[in-house]
Amino acid sequence: MIKAHRHNHFPVMRRASRVYLNDLNSGKKTVLAAFLLLCRNCTQYFIDLFWQRQDFSANTADIDTVHRGRDRFGITTRLAQCLAKQAKETVRSAYQKKKHKPALRSLNVTLYSHF
Repeated sequence: MIKAHRHNHFPVMRRASRVYLNDLNSGKKTVLAAFLLLCRNCTQYFIDLFWQRQDFSANTADIDTVHRGRDRFGITTRLAQCLAKQAKETVRSAYQKKKHKPALRSLNVTLYSHF
């Protein structure tokens, strides 16, 4: 983990941290890669769903939508809520900026502490 502000004399709240997985064994690396791919596919599913519905509001996804993604991908409701929130933010931002549907290319997952 990289500590960006190591020499501060006062306490600083860390908002993000970067973890390098270079020394990961192959079994754990495979499991982690499969999890990230599942999260990306689920987030893209939510993006497609919100774009099809023309739902560009800032409100969180309703529980029926979350359960639809949960049942389709076999994940927990809490993870489905996180991924739906990430998809909702992506769709809203893309609509405001470019007006065309975003496509996820990277394996990024933003996990929120309140879910």
